[in-house]
Amino acid sequence: MVIEGVRAKQLRDALLVDKQSTEKEVLQVQSSLDFYKLKALRIEEQ
Repeated sequence: MVIEGVRAKQLRDALLVDKQSTEKEVLQVQSSLDFYKLKALRIEEQ
């Protein structure tokens, strides 16, 4: 029972790290998308 609890906590911790990593990637992609949208607008204005 104790081992199962430890394994569950390790899995939970690993999933949390993965979630945080994925959220960071999403923010980076959103920043890139915003940058390219702005760049496209500037090109259209020329």
